[in-house]
Amino acid sequence: MTDSEREEELLFGRMALRAGFITEEQLKEALKKQEESPVHRRLGDILVELGYMTRGQVALVMRAQGRQLDKTDKRLRLPRRDVLFGTIAVKLGLATKEQINRALRRQAELRAQGKEVPLGKILVEEGVLTLSQVRTLLAHQRKSLMVCPQCGKRYNVLNAVPGKKVKCPNCGASLEEPLAIGTAEVNGAIKEEVEPGKVRIGGYVVLEEISRGWKLIYKAKDRSGQIVALKAVLDERVSLPQEVARFRQEADALKRLSHPNIARILDVFEFEGRHFLVTEFVQGRTLRQVLTEGHLTPSEAVRITKAVADALHHAHQKGVYHRDMKPESIIVEDGTGRVVLTDFGLAVCQEQTMRLTRKGFAAGTAAYMAPEAAGSAIDAYDATSDIYSLGCVLFEMLTGRPPFYGDSPLEIMVRKMNEDAPSVMDYNATVPQKLAAIVAKCLARKKELRYRSALELKEALIDLEREQEWRQKVTTLLKRSLCVATSVGSAAAIVYALYATIAYLLGEV
Repeated sequence: MTDSEREEELLFGRMALRAGFITEEQLKEALKKQEESPVHRRLGDILVELGYMTRGQVALVMRAQGRQLDKTDKRLRLPRRDVLFGTIAVKLGLATKEQINRALRRQAELRAQGKEVPLGKILVEEGVLTLSQVRTLLAHQRKSLMVCPQCGKRYNVLNAVPGKKVKCPNCGASLEEPLAIGTAEVNGAIKEEVEPGKVRIGGYVVLEEISRGWKLIYKAKDRSGQIVALKAVLDERVSLPQEVARFRQEADALKRLSHPNIARILDVFEFEGRHFLVTEFVQGRTLRQVLTEGHLTPSEAVRITKAVADALHHAHQKGVYHRDMKPESIIVEDGTGRVVLTDFGLAVCQEQTMRLTRKGFAAGTAAYMAPEAAGSAIDAYDATSDIYSLGCVLFEMLTGRPPFYGDSPLEIMVRKMNEDAPSVMDYNATVPQKLAAIVAKCLARKKELRYRSALELKEALIDLEREQEWRQKVTTLLKRSLCVATSVGSAAAIVYALYATIAYLLGEV
């Protein structure tokens, strides 16, 4: 263990102690076990193994530790371009903040020895990134780095907004993208923000930024005043010609979808090298926001799942799969309660993400992906894959948690491929047994054991509702009959009341 790694481990222990997660005796025991180990093991892993901390607590301390190391490590006098490179890597999910911090400290140690080594090279040597991923990050960084053509100053532009000119703080000229990053230092950072009504993307006036990442989403207004959502889904500057062609084909297929539970695709256009989808803007809360208040009742979870299954069936009939089902993709409209499915993924976008990042598995959120979606064969995805993802969402609606957890997306997918999903009744005993069986069928590891179509799933949920209504009806009539019979006070009257209730429900009277 190097000195810097030992310092990190001790800092982790002190922060866990200060947070009240462990006692001094527990910390000493874990440090002793770490010292005795023939191979280097993280202190957090040892504390989890001893039962003194949970994985969630370790993650919380590690995030706080990353922030603390940024503030306290005096050796990190680094070029801002390296810090920006690391920030982009974390933002795109290619590295963790802890991995970047470790590489930055290694770079600082080498600099102290008179060696200048690019951060990307260190991350490749440590097995964090591939050369292809480094090239992808440099391409993203080149877009973030801008230079003034008049005074020559260079700036890291954060949250750049398409269609908005960035002014040089020094001379006021419009900044331009450099042809290469070069080795020169940057002179500062500029954080761009959307000014409502002052930026146009194509024929749309941007009102606010909704999200940012691989996919930019803006709330905007079209020429008629209609509020819409703008989604940047493909960047032509890093796309192959065949990917652009396939994007247009798939986008045309999305435009043909017309269903009350699917956000309508209104337009597709290209602007400054990026391809945008224009969709219906739904005013409401995402299912993720709803779930922050706790799990749902079985009846509400079934209502939402029926609506989404109906939407999926319509899309599947048109040859379109969702590919990225998760609570963030489902919106419950304010006022009406209408359930709306959004953010259909495109196969070409998944393939491009795999090509650019070399992740080895398709884009998507691991907690909700079907086991077969982990492979690099996009063609393996079908209707049953969407059904599996919807089953994960239904599981979370009923329990407040997804069926599988793990320390990394890869660990989650490995568990999905090798383990059966737990029963929802393990986490919520009030869930009806037949509903638990429906969830289990959605989450079957083998595709052939799941519902064959989203329509079949919807019909199973309708049958469940009818059975629940029938049981409620039996209970109500029985209570009413017994109440009347008891008031008469005759055993014969009570028996007759039971017979009359059952006969009525069976349609005999």
